[in-house]
Order: sequence, then structure tokens, then C-alpha cells
Amino acid sequence: ILLNLTGNAIKFTEKGSVTLGLRRMPGATTYEFFVKDTGCGIPSAQCEHLFEPFTQADSSISRRHGGTGLGLSISRRLAELLGGTLTVRSQPGQGSEFVLAVQLGNVETLPLRTIDTAGPTLDISFASGNPLRILVVEDDKVNLKLMLTLIRRLGYDPLSAKNGIEATEIMHRDHPDCVLMDLQMPEMGGIEATKNIRSRERSTPHSKQSFISALTANIVEADRQRCFDAGMNGYLNKPIKMTALAAMLTAAGKHAAGLP
Repeated sequence: ILLNLTGNAIKFTEKGSVTLGLRRMPGATTYEFFVKDTGCGIPSAQCEHLFEPFTQADSSISRRHGGTGLGLSISRRLAELLGGTLTVRSQPGQGSEFVLAVQLGNVETLPLRTIDTAGPTLDISFASGNPLRILVVEDDKVNLKLMLTLIRRLGYDPLSAKNGIEATEIMHRDHPDCVLMDLQMPEMGGIEATKNIRSRERSTPHSKQSFISALTANIVEADRQRCFDAGMNGYLNKPIKMTALAAMLTAAGKHAAGLP
């Protein structure tokens, strides 16, 4: 509700200010969240109609700013589901104030707990404690740049390839310990590339298996099984989080060292 109200206020306030605040009503457990702006304002006759579906105060709004006119209707319905109200006070040329009033019970004060945040330091020192040669296989230039940046922040100097064909060539030449493999790529995708890499490893005497992780935006159970059937060791969901990346590289480090 507050995101919608604040977004609207910013959208329709070309100059001046937008204020988001909270006030407790005297002698009650009613709290008012308010969003006040110095924008164009709304005629009083149109204020109540704002909360009707597909209604906007100005018919040109959708052309200038977009939107369907559903945001305020949905916000009022959400307020009612919370047992509260959503109202508006406004004057043309003087701005508007939307008020969300809700009943909030008293919160029991609990003792603070000490949370153990111990874990690996996610900076350039990470690589020294977890040495790896890393290959990133990604056809999207933006995604590739992001992955390389994250990995370099951990102290590594990664290799890169833009498709599965390049990846298999680099694997044969440089033998990296860890491969972060995109699934959907032109010429050769990640599944086929992984199968080729595993086949070559099996046919090479005394060859040590590299650790291969899929990179995917939305992996479903069937795709996950295809990854494992091809010989992958795990997967990372996009957008990649530094903590998830570090955990995967830690697993790759253990794999390279022959640890369980």
C-alpha cells in the first residue's frame, strides 16, 4: 500500500516534496501512515471516485504516466482486509495526503538474541583460502560482465567463454577446476557442453573431474535432473547472490581438493 501511494505521489509531484510518515492516534492503538505531497492536487468531487477500479482523476494521466487506475482500488481493498481504512484529503494546486489507518496491537518486548554471523570473508582474501581456476560460460554480455565482476571481488582471475564450443576448447587447454555454465547458449548449450566435457574427462587417463555448476534464471525440476544427468555438480539461480556464489565456490574447492 505504501509503495503504491508513495510511487503515485512522486509521479504527480513535479516540484516540491513528498513526505512519508507515521503517527499514533492519542489513547488508541490506531496508527496512521500518511503520504503527503505538494503536487497538483485533486478536486474534492473526484477524490472518492479515485478508489473505484479503472478510475483516474485526469483522463490524460494514463497517456502521460501510464497505469491502469487499479492501484488505489487494490490498496483500499488491502487496507480493509487489514481492518483499516484508506482515505484522501486534497485541494487542487496544494497537493494531496493519503492516510492509511490501521489497528496495531502492542508488541511484546523480547530479549535480544546474539546471532552468529561468522562465515567466510567475501572479499579478495576469499580466493587465497579457496584457490581455484574458474571458467565462466555465458553468452549474454551483461550477465558475463556481472559474473566476472563478482568473481574478481573474491580475488580470482577467471576465464570466460561465450558458448559451449569455446568452453570445451578452454577445458581441454587450461583444465580449470570450476566451471559456471549457462544453460541456454547459441551453437552449443550448457547441457551438451557438460556432456562433452565429461566424456573427454573419462577418456583421458588420470584426468580429474572439474566441478560444473549450472547458471540459470529459473530452473525447474526437469531441468535440474537434466543438469545432474549430464554430469553437473550443482546450479546457481540468477540473479546471482554473492553468498550463494561463495558457497558454490567453497564446494568446488572441496571437490578440487578431493574432500567430501
